[in-house]
Amino acid sequence: MATFLEQLAEALLREQGHALGEVAVVLPSQRAGLYLRDALARQAGRALWSPEVFTLSSFMERLSGLRTLPMEELLFEAYEAYRTVAGPEARALEDFIDWAPVTLADMSEADANMVRLDGFYRDLRSWEELDWSFNVDPLSDGQQRMVRYWALAGKLHFALNERLLGKNVGTSGLVERMAVERTPAAFAWKGIWFAGLNAFTVAEQ
Repeated sequence: MATFLEQLAEALLREQGHALGEVAVVLPSQRAGLYLRDALARQAGRALWSPEVFTLSSFMERLSGLRTLPMEELLFEAYEAYRTVAGPEARALEDFIDWAPVTLADMSEADANMVRLDGFYRDLRSWEELDWSFNVDPLSDGQQRMVRYWALAGKLHFALNERLLGKNVGTSGLVERMAVERTPAAFAWKGIWFAGLNAFTVAEQ
């Protein structure tokens, strides 16, 4: 019985002929791309141009024009953005690193799901859904800290995205958001195939 990638190769050759150089294929991994190219070569029985193979993340990078920053680089960029928005109250880098990875992951997820940031980061006391928690006056010390943190997180998110875009880089979520916003009216390929993918973010959908 043919494997999934062998079936995909057969379908590509049947529908695209041998003009595969004008086709993009988006797969779950680069390793899958190697097996697909091998299956195409065996089934074609002669030399042919291979399709351009992407993972979903590399496809988003191509569409957005951004490079996804690894976490170690992202932390330093985020700290510089944090120092800008926190001003003299900015804490030391080692303190920032204690809480920044979780916050950055949340920011990336918000971007990947195309959340409107101006509404998302509004004052916690104005969220009707949180009335049960923030409807007392005065707020407790813990509630006041949460309100201040949320305001700072919003400023940090905007400042970080602006900083990253200026360098043509981004979190994975920002890359996805910009892929949606910058998607061209026409692509460089005559066909784009998506295969074996699941669990999409809103931007990926």
